[in-house]
Amino acid sequence: MSLGYFKCIGGVSGDMILGSIIDSGISLNQINEGLSLLNIEGYQIDSHLSNRGGVTGTRFEVNYDSNLPNRNFKDFIDIVNNSSLPNEVKKDSCLVFNRLIEAEKIAHKSESYHMELHELGEIDTLIDVVGSVFGFYILKLDAIYLSSLPAGSGLIKIKHGIVPVPSPATAALLSLCQIPLRNSHSDSDNSGEMITPTGVAILTTLGDFKQPQMYLDKISYGLGKRESDDYPNVLSLWIGDEVINDKNSNLVLLETNIDDTNGEILGYVYECLLNMGVNDIWYVPISMKKNRPGVMLSVIVSVKIEQKVIDFILNETSTLGIRVRNIIRYEAKRQIRKISTNYGEVNVKIKIRNNKIINISPEYEHCKKIAIEQNLTLKAVMDEVLLNAQKELL
Repeated sequence: MSLGYFKCIGGVSGDMILGSIIDSGISLNQINEGLSLLNIEGYQIDSHLSNRGGVTGTRFEVNYDSNLPNRNFKDFIDIVNNSSLPNEVKKDSCLVFNRLIEAEKIAHKSESYHMELHELGEIDTLIDVVGSVFGFYILKLDAIYLSSLPAGSGLIKIKHGIVPVPSPATAALLSLCQIPLRNSHSDSDNSGEMITPTGVAILTTLGDFKQPQMYLDKISYGLGKRESDDYPNVLSLWIGDEVINDKNSNLVLLETNIDDTNGEILGYVYECLLNMGVNDIWYVPISMKKNRPGVMLSVIVSVKIEQKVIDFILNETSTLGIRVRNIIRYEAKRQIRKISTNYGEVNVKIKIRNNKIINISPEYEHCKKIAIEQNLTLKAVMDEVLLNAQKELL
């Protein structure tokens, strides 16, 4: 699984996101081709290598006619939906704009979807959002993660007037998305704006706050406009493959000894527990008090349904108590795939570790049905399915 992790060193803005995407190897022409599908004019984009502190990265800029009329987010959404962009890009871009709408409504204490925008109503907001989403589309990232964000400090002047850092729209996003913050790198009380509404909306809509385990392939840097003596004003994008963690610690083992419940009830309990989604279940014959034969029921279950399973066992069997232990289980990843064979499509179970297939097993019930219907031996069917699966998958 291909991952992208944004480490927000100097903060985040829409142009820094696009700079990091281009710095990762996506060309400016590719971004331009995607943006051309919006069918709008009055802007040009540019990128170039530069430095912030000791870090070399890509600075992305949008040049546009400042005399163009401002738009609202509904206008941006209409432009995106009327474009010939891929549907996935349209959907994600509109999600970002809808998040910005919610933030602006909170900041302005308004329920209107047509409120007057100033900086965010200019064309560079549309370019930053759609360009970033299109860049992710080209990168084909399966998941996006991000670090905590620096809050910034001081005051800034915008078209609304002088406002505190973070700006009201950014502050609304921080609250709306429950964003983890950290102190700025500078000891000064005036580090300035380090996170913008557009940048925050893009990453919080498409990503999650988490540092994943990954095999690092490359690190790229998007540069912010401002220079700082206290920190490199850069946003880094780490790209790599996920490290498969095969340890599952959210499991418990439930055990109970039973000596006076008949076999029909025990069979019913077994069947119902499987249907409830337990991970594993088994009975073991044991000797109990007064030399009575009995069974020990053992169930491995997720903590999410632990109480539900306990209530069921207590209600359906004669046991008076259940032992509970937290356990750790190492698990290989499993998939079900359909394989084309002379018998039609047949399911096979695939065992995967470290992104490699290490075992393939024909699905028993499916093969059994084919053997009966076509008057074949089960072994012949399973051998044929396995051979086809190995050719297709290995």
